[in-house]
Amino acid sequence: MSRTRVKICGITTSADAQTAVEAGADAIGLVFAESKRQVTLARAHEIAATVAAMVSIVGVWMDQPLEEIIAATRETRLHAIQLHGRESPNFWVALRQETGLPIIKRLAVGDWDTKGVLGPRISKNVRGALPLLDPGAGDGRTFDWRLAAGLRCRFVLSGGLTPQNVGEAIRIARPFAVDVSSSVESKPGRKDARKMRMFIEAVRQADLELNARANRVGKDDDVDNRA
Repeated sequence: MSRTRVKICGITTSADAQTAVEAGADAIGLVFAESKRQVTLARAHEIAATVAAMVSIVGVWMDQPLEEIIAATRETRLHAIQLHGRESPNFWVALRQETGLPIIKRLAVGDWDTKGVLGPRISKNVRGALPLLDPGAGDGRTFDWRLAAGLRCRFVLSGGLTPQNVGEAIRIARPFAVDVSSSVESKPGRKDARKMRMFIEAVRQADLELNARANRVGKDDDVDNRA
C-alpha cells in the first residue's frame, strides 16, 4: 500500500509544530535560510524538543557555509538536511559524511523541461540526494506534474501545492512525498490548523484512491493469469 509522506515546512513555533503533527504530518521543516519563516538555533532547538520522535525534522538551508550547517545539526535534533541553493554534489556529500544525515536537494523545474529531459537532469544534478522538484523556491508556482509521472526515482513534489490541488498532483505524479508551506498559513510564518488538516486529508484521500485502483488492477491481472 502506497502512502505519500507529508512535510509541513516553514514551522516557526512549537505550537504550530504540535498542530502539524496532530493533523498527521510526517515531517516538519525548520528554515535556517534567510526567509520570513527563518528560525534561530534556539527556536529550532525549542521546537525540536516538543516534536514526537516518529516525526522527521528537516533543516532547510540555501547557499550557507558548510560549517554553519554542520554546527546547526549538532545543536538541534534533525533527521535530514534540505538544500535550496546552488550547492554542488561535493558539498552535500561532505555534509552527509560529517552529519550522517540524508540530503534533500531542490531541483528547479521549468518550461525548459520535458519528460525526456527531467530524468537525466535529476541523475546528473541531484545524484546521491533525494530530489525536491519545485519551480519557484517558495513563490507558490506549480509546474506540469505530468513531467514527473513515471520517474524511476523517489522524489518530493513541491511548489504551489494547496488543499485543493494536492490530490490531483499525487494522482498524476505519484511522488514519494509532498512539501507545503505558504498555502497552509494564516500569515507568513504562522500555520493554520484547518488548512493543514484539509491538505493532509486531501493527500490521504488520493492515497486511498490510488491504492484502490492498484488493487483492482491486481485482481484483474490474477483473473487474466488464471484464464
